[in-house]
Amino acid sequence: MSLSACGAGPEDPQPSSPPPPPAAPSAPAAAPAPESPPADPPAAVGTPIVQQCVPPTRTETAPRLQEGIVYSRPGGRALALDLARPAGAGPHPVVLVFHGGGWSAGERAHVRDDIATLATLGYAGAAVDYRLVDGRRDTSPAQVADARCAVRYLRGHAAELGLDPDRMAALGYSAGGHLALMLATGSDVSGLDAGCADVSTSPHVRAAIGYFPPVDLRPEAEFSRPADGVITRLLGTTRRRDPAAAALVSPLVHVDGGDASVLLVHGTADRVVPYQQALDMQSALERAGVPVTLVPIPEGQHGFRLFGAGARIRPGTCTALAFLRANLAPRDL
Repeated sequence: MSLSACGAGPEDPQPSSPPPPPAAPSAPAAAPAPESPPADPPAAVGTPIVQQCVPPTRTETAPRLQEGIVYSRPGGRALALDLARPAGAGPHPVVLVFHGGGWSAGERAHVRDDIATLATLGYAGAAVDYRLVDGRRDTSPAQVADARCAVRYLRGHAAELGLDPDRMAALGYSAGGHLALMLATGSDVSGLDAGCADVSTSPHVRAAIGYFPPVDLRPEAEFSRPADGVITRLLGTTRRRDPAAAALVSPLVHVDGGDASVLLVHGTADRVVPYQQALDMQSALERAGVPVTLVPIPEGQHGFRLFGAGARIRPGTCTALAFLRANLAPRDL
C-alpha cells in the first residue's frame, strides 16, 4: 500500500481513530547480481623445466639404421629420410628431426647423431630431407608440404617399419624448428600439400620441439635485415608484398586449442631469430590452452643442439627428454 492511502480521506463520513504511524519505507529491491563472466578454461600444464640431468652419450651409431628411404617424389625428384630404430620389436614412438639452414641449405646427415642417440633412448628417429629453396625454385610452402608428407609416409608405413602411428613428434632447429612447429599448429590447414602424392593419412603429430624457430613471418614481426632476406628467399617475394604467403607458413597464425604440445628452446641473445618470437609463441599457445614450455637459454646465441655439450644448454636437453617421455612414453624403457 502506498503512503497516500493511509488515514481518513476527504470522503470519509465518520471520524476515524488516529491513523497508525506510517510504515517505514521498504528497502529498495536489490539489483540482480551481474552475471559472472564465463570461467577461463583450465590452464594447460606444460612440461616443467628440468635444470639438471645425466645427458645420454651422443652417438652416430644406432641399434638399427635404415638409410635413404624415399618418402616423396615431388616433380620426379626423390626425397629421402634415414630411420634409426631401437633394438626392440616395437612399435616404437617416432621423432622426426628436421635440420636447419635457412630453408636453402643443410641435409639430413647433419642430424644423424640426433636420431642415433634418440634410438638408444627407445625412440625411432627419422632424419628428413626436404626441398631447399634454389633461386625461384622450390619456394614456400614446399618445405612445409615435405614435412607433412614425411609424417604421412611414416604413419602409412608404420606397421612394416615397427612404428607407432599414434606416438609421433617433430623436432627441428631454426628453419627445421619452423617446420616442426608448422606440424604442431598447421596440420589442419589446407593448401600445404603440393607435391605429396599420398595424403590419405594425417600429418598430425602429438608433440613438437622447436630450437630457436621463426614462428611469425608476417610483415609486422621484427627481424634483422639479413634474416629478413632469408625469409624473402623462402617466400620468393618480400613478406610485405605478399603478407598472405607469409601468414600461411607462420606457425603462430594457426594456433588453436587442438594443437600438439610444444616445447621451445631459445637463446635470449639470439640475433638471428629474436627471442621475442619464442615469447609470442608461448603466449599464443597459453591463450589457446595448449600445453607449452619455453626454456630460455640465458645469453644463448643461435645454433646449439639437443645433445650438445655445455652446462648452459643443459636445461634444454633435460627438459626436452622429459617432454618426450611425457608425450611419447617409450615402452621399451
